[in-house]
Amino acid sequence: MDPRNPDVLYAAAYQRMRHDYMYVSGGPGSGIHKSIDGGKTWEKANNGLPSVDKGRIAIAISPADPEYIYTMVEAAKGESGFYRSTNRGASWEKRSNHNTGGNYYSEIVPDPVDRDKIFSMSTFMQVSEDGGKTFRMAGEKHKHVDNHVLWIDPKNTNHMLNGCDGGIYETWDGCKTWQYKPNLPIMQFYKVEVDNTEPFYYVYGGTQDNNSMGGPSRTRNESGIVNSDWFV
Repeated sequence: MDPRNPDVLYAAAYQRMRHDYMYVSGGPGSGIHKSIDGGKTWEKANNGLPSVDKGRIAIAISPADPEYIYTMVEAAKGESGFYRSTNRGASWEKRSNHNTGGNYYSEIVPDPVDRDKIFSMSTFMQVSEDGGKTFRMAGEKHKHVDNHVLWIDPKNTNHMLNGCDGGIYETWDGCKTWQYKPNLPIMQFYKVEVDNTEPFYYVYGGTQDNNSMGGPSRTRNESGIVNSDWFV
């Protein structure tokens, strides 16, 4: 959504087929569309984007300058890359070949103050400071990898919150160091099982990238179940 006009919307969609036994990402139906009437009607806005079949597409408007729109496109025939529009999507130019795995990541986050600075979510978070021409590692010290979402404080752009496979992390020094936020029950479990322990059975689970854990389902402790009751 254009921050100056809520009727101006941009949408990226990609054609796909996803089943337990098959995953097809991309097709002729993928692309970027624009609406100037709050979503009542849409027009394609693909001038300058790859003309071949496209897969997953990331798109973001620069809060610093809404004339600038960035997109990261997964495309066939080696045309994947990072594109920029400086005229609200009327045309696009390819800035680089930068692209991330469309089946798992594909999120970009522009800086709220600097229109040329963009963060790209991936296994290791990357950042561009020249409008997408080049990217470098942003910094993962004391932080889990596999990045999916980022919030940048518009009043202090060195302050950010990051959501990754390891949970929520916060930085106050522009990604140089990160602090983990442990008080949120958001661990991702793939499988949960129980045993036959009496009087209270134990619960076990395998997590995303963070070992297997076990702990009691109930306790006689008046304080309830605490962290020390759990084991890895």
